[in-house]
Amino acid sequence: KRAGYIDKVPHFNSVLNALQNSRLTPFLEDLIKLSSMPLKAIERKFCCDSTGFGLTTIHDRWSQIRQQYSKHHKYLKAHIAFGTLTNIVTACKITEGTKADAPELPELVKTTAQNFKSEEWSADKAYLSRQNLQAIFEYGALPLIPFKSNTSGKRAGGSMIWTEMYRFFQQNQELFMKKYHLRSNAESGFFMIKQRFGDLSMLRNEIGCRNDVLAKILCHNLCVLVQELFLLGIEINFAQLSKEVAQS
Repeated sequence: KRAGYIDKVPHFNSVLNALQNSRLTPFLEDLIKLSSMPLKAIERKFCCDSTGFGLTTIHDRWSQIRQQYSKHHKYLKAHIAFGTLTNIVTACKITEGTKADAPELPELVKTTAQNFKSEEWSADKAYLSRQNLQAIFEYGALPLIPFKSNTSGKRAGGSMIWTEMYRFFQQNQELFMKKYHLRSNAESGFFMIKQRFGDLSMLRNEIGCRNDVLAKILCHNLCVLVQELFLLGIEINFAQLSKEVAQS
């Protein structure tokens, strides 16, 4: 209102009511993807992980109960893909807190590939599966997911990339872990989101909470763009980007 864009400041209940509308969800998801596109010429390496968001009635932070799986049903889990250079969110999916991480990776990779050319993807051992390595490899990227101690390098289901990455992991562990270390950017990204916008939702129904978390992620992306506007001198033209999205 101070800038003259609107005539009247909406009541905060209007904002909360809007967030509880299920029709808002796809718009927020599209805006998150759109807000990442100004960095598509810069980001080439990506990482993914998940974190939890709770209600204001919950006193325990996700960091305190992340290993207490019996409590996860009280939280929502955000599965997020980050660009490792700027911590921009390129894809995300909100699920119930008990949802496993590994099955969500192919969709994050696919969504990111719509706008970004990827060279590497890093993720922790929770994402280790032949399907996930294959999903990353199909988009021309190197899958950097550490193998567990009881993992076999035998090719199963015709997965050549599984055997090749297992050999690379065993014979070049120092180089592998140096590249894999970019995964820590996911933790930095989570910290940035929660430090600025909180890890609790004021909304009590599931739809409202999902939209609230998506709104936090969108605001994070906008903050990253402001930062990179000055640090990297990037050009931001949402009108042109919107046309590109519409044409695709």
